[in-house]
Amino acid sequence: MKNVNNLLSKELIQKTKTLKSIEQHLHYHLPRELVTHIRVISLQHGELKILIDSNAWASRIRYLQKEIIKSFLGDPAFHVQTLKIKVGSWQTGFNNPEPKVLSKTAKKKISDSVKSISDPGLKAAFQKY
Repeated sequence: MKNVNNLLSKELIQKTKTLKSIEQHLHYHLPRELVTHIRVISLQHGELKILIDSNAWASRIRYLQKEIIKSFLGDPAFHVQTLKIKVGSWQTGFNNPEPKVLSKTAKKKISDSVKSISDPGLKAAFQKY
């Protein structure tokens, strides 16, 4: 059986280690009650993106934003200039709902209704369903 590390690129492994280090840095510098609500998404071009599990905790992080960025200044391993906060769940990613699928009955009713629409733009919009 092959070792998983042999299947992953060295660049991906290094990025993962870097993000884990950033997360540990945040856990050390943030109040204890916040650390379970934060996940680091990425660090690119000086922008640190973090995922917060609720708007309430995101507000607290926004309040601490300057202090968070300042905490990275003393660490040359990380070049953090800005902080971007996303609200979502790490189980499902961001709070983007699944696209709705119309039932056959609903599609038929829309199709029947479209026949009576005279506006071409509106008619085209409904015909995509």
